[in-house]
Amino acid sequence: KTLGLTDETEVLARLGSAELTAREVIEAIYPELASQYGLLLYPFFIEKTALNLKLSLSDGLHPNAKGIEAIVADILPKVEELIARIKSRRIAAQKG
Repeated sequence: KTLGLTDETEVLARLGSAELTAREVIEAIYPELASQYGLLLYPFFIEKTALNLKLSLSDGLHPNAKGIEAIVADILPKVEELIARIKSRRIAAQKG
């Protein structure tokens, strides 16, 4: 998702003027950074649990036990991908 922002100054100016939310800035910047540096990215961590009363504590934000299970199930593929990358790099380093 791109916001059509030209530089950091514009991002900060629009964020400061409340034209953009912090989440919009993160969604615009983090995927690009992850791609640029070959990093894994897991988006908004509690997206499926926040405000879901069945998966949240009474504050509506923090996950309960079922919410934690949902988060773990969602993030597991990224964790497995990270482990595979680490194993691959170790094998490559051992081969010299």
